Amino acid sequence: MLRNQVSLGLHSETLIAGYEKDITIKDLYLRRSPVLAWSYDRENFSYQLKKVSSNRKTRQKMIKVTFEDNSYLICSPNYPLVKKDLMITLAKDSQNTYIRGFEKSNLDYINHYPEGKKVINLEYQKKIDECYELDGTTNCAIINSHSNQNTRGIILNI
Repeated sequence: MLRNQVSLGLHSETLIAGYEKDITIKDLYLRRSPVLAWSYDRENFSYQLKKVSSNRKTRQKMIKVTFEDNSYLICSPNYPLVKKDLMITLAKDSQNTYIRGFEKSNLDYINHYPEGKKVINLEYQKKIDECYELDGTTNCAIINSHSNQNTRGIILNI
């Protein structure tokens, strides 16, 4: 399995779409206990809450994945992302790919964002950075863009 072969880290400021409140992955790591976060059930085509936690911190070179709305994700190059068609792609291979999106309302309701989020640029970061790994679920919703009434993001596969 890919997860056992390489470190799959997310930048410390990556925001996890939580149920009670959103939380950075660094704060999740420091908390040392799981939180309820949104994930996507690919068998039932629905969003659901699952416990997620972070128990591992590493340092590595990362890649900045920029989307067409200028939001971005900084993660390890081999981080798996869920494409709009529910297939998996690695961050380093995601140029011009539509990544599965979601929209979270102020009422903590989450829904599919039909257009997906197109990757327009990949940029390897020059320095080695602190990053954190998620565990405890098969995928997780992360937030990389905000609007006044809804929060939008993408689905990661872990």
